[in-house]
Amino acid sequence: MRRENPLRYFLLHDVMNNTLGRSRAAFELFRGAENRLFPDRHYAELFKKYKPDAALLSTPGFKPPDIPLLRRCRADGVPTISAVLSWDNLTSKGSMPIAPDRLIVWNEIMKREAVELHGYSPEHVYVAGAPHFDPYFRREGLLEREEFFQRMGFDPLKKLITY
Repeated sequence: MRRENPLRYFLLHDVMNNTLGRSRAAFELFRGAENRLFPDRHYAELFKKYKPDAALLSTPGFKPPDIPLLRRCRADGVPTISAVLSWDNLTSKGSMPIAPDRLIVWNEIMKREAVELHGYSPEHVYVAGAPHFDPYFRREGLLEREEFFQRMGFDPLKKLITY
């Protein structure tokens, strides 16, 4: 984004995150102006054709490809929801150019951060845990040690170290 539009990069990263982000009213005013200055030009035809009822996004606008989709949703009145994928995203990624209507977070700490740092109402933030780690805690589909060693041709009397 820095090379494509240096003015937008400066506005988003320097002014919005470092200066106006400290004042909620100034931030909201700037965010609205930024969204009007850089409207979505990518999704209008798709939205006209498919008329979505809602949109589930991969990030709450922290990754640049999500921003035009969030803008299109906002312009067309389509409700948005996004999961926060990492424990530190709400504190390390800066401000959301367009905040999704609903947010899914890992825990109560992240919920508090969404409320205090990003202006969410507590009822718009859902604590769901870290779903992308669920496979590590489920036993289904895992082989017992003996069967695993047999399939791999390993000596079951030796220790196995993996990393």
